[in-house]
Amino acid sequence: MKTWSLLLLAACLCIPSLSSAQIIPGNGKAYINIAELPIRQYDSISTDQALAVPDVTDVQEQTEIHVNINVFPNPAVETITLSTEGENMSTITIVNDRGQEILTLTPDAEQANIDVAHLNSGMYTAVVRINNSIQHVRFAITN
Repeated sequence: MKTWSLLLLAACLCIPSLSSAQIIPGNGKAYINIAELPIRQYDSISTDQALAVPDVTDVQEQTEIHVNINVFPNPAVETITLSTEGENMSTITIVNDRGQEILTLTPDAEQANIDVAHLNSGMYTAVVRINNSIQHVRFAITN
């Protein structure tokens, strides 16, 4: 039996109608089939979508280290800069408001300049891995 990510568990707990969701594993991700669920107005999910979350088969201990991540300018138009104070960012993954991975970088540096001019206006999340810690930083793009 596979161990599903905590994100999947959180989605099922936070959105009441997902508690009876059908979970479909595939392509290294687990998909929640929401087509047959009784979606309420406040759930903010359309029934023609599936939520994809990573399929976790190997649980590794993660160190809880909080590093201050600066993001500027916010909102951004052409480029966005992420920087830390004394810690290198090993990977940065940009995720849109639908949970789709848009871009992944491996800067291995304290600062990364990211071209966002090609992205649509909206809210995005930068998932930043520093050592064994993962942090999320929200930012907006207006173009």
